[in-house]
Amino acid sequence: MTARHIIGRIYVVRPALTEKYALRLLLSNVKDACSYEYIRTVAGQQHPSFHAAAVACGLLEDGYEGEVFLREVAQERACAPQQLCRETAGVLVHGDGRFDVIWEELAPQLAIDPPLGVDIHSTDWRRGMDAALERAVVEILANVRRLAAARTSIVSFSASAPPWGTA
Repeated sequence: MTARHIIGRIYVVRPALTEKYALRLLLSNVKDACSYEYIRTVAGQQHPSFHAAAVACGLLEDGYEGEVFLREVAQERACAPQQLCRETAGVLVHGDGRFDVIWEELAPQLAIDPPLGVDIHSTDWRRGMDAALERAVVEILANVRRLAAARTSIVSFSASAPPWGTA
């Protein structure tokens, strides 16, 4: 019997870490990978980066990495709607996704406290689901504001003179 090397676990990587995120996607999808050069080779052409190789493989639509990431997060069984709302806000703040696409695909998973034990064809269910989705939007917006404020304060801090003064 020959020994096989199998990847047992790959950690979640956010799309903001472009190369690491692309490498994670490639490791999950490229069969028989034996080197970094092999992973970066698509259709006989070696790409200069993991991101370029992931785009060439069709694993990423350049500029929309966040949407792929959110689909992965939503598929995790232990993902709470509040966590998915936080991750959605992060993707939106970093410009890695289109809200309309994200909302259409993930609205049921984003719903916070959806109605349970009610016939899905009833008016009560529709009202309850509308309220649950409204809570999701409020959560996403609160997180977007928080992240945008933090980003602004970091940018303004780095653009200002250092607090210890200049020589």
